[in-house]
Amino acid sequence: PTSLTTNSIMHGTKKTLQEWLFCIWWLVSSDKGASAKELQRILHLSSYQTAWTWLQKLRMAMARADCKYCQGTAELCTEKIFLGGDRQKDAFVLIVAETLLPSGIVGRIKMRHIEKLSEETVNTFLRDHVAPGASLIVPDSEPYLAIDKSRYLTVVRNRDCSTFHIEEILQCFALWLSRIHRGGVMQKHLQLYLDEFCFRANAAMLPNAEAVFHLLLTSVLQEKPRSYKILTSSMAKE
Repeated sequence: PTSLTTNSIMHGTKKTLQEWLFCIWWLVSSDKGASAKELQRILHLSSYQTAWTWLQKLRMAMARADCKYCQGTAELCTEKIFLGGDRQKDAFVLIVAETLLPSGIVGRIKMRHIEKLSEETVNTFLRDHVAPGASLIVPDSEPYLAIDKSRYLTVVRNRDCSTFHIEEILQCFALWLSRIHRGGVMQKHLQLYLDEFCFRANAAMLPNAEAVFHLLLTSVLQEKPRSYKILTSSMAKE
């Protein structure tokens, strides 16, 4: 027999479906984010490892759910962030921020942890997250000048021009990471925290928490199950 949780990230866990649904609702309705210690306390989990694994699985589902492209006009840049504590060295992150005209406010955002900035990483990131035909405001440097011109119109930004939107996004991410996770995340897990941050920022454009819950739940039911061992061993490759 099959159930609602079969072949989803909820499959094989000892907790009930009701507890999973409560966890998902708690996660999306928490404006400040969620930590494994807090989840362990709320669900009375005996293991911190279990709480951490649940949240990592849900962050994977967030990445799947947050699949809409940035479009129109968007600012693109690479920045360095400090993860905090004695965990890891600085990490480089590619960021694209949609600009809603004529107001100029930020729309959708996407972020990706990269090992090295190159023409390939930039163009792959754009294919994954930016709709063809978009206008990109980019730095006056390689490899941004090698962006696929058949897909995007690029506007080169002067070297002394401010990147206000991206700087503000990075400051918000650093503050969120420090407040919820005390900044101490390992570099191999960084992408999942970037995915959660982007999901939360982009979900703010949905009408209410119920819509966000439905979006994430749909993705949870589609995401393949993964064990704690797989999560901790394979994350660096993703």
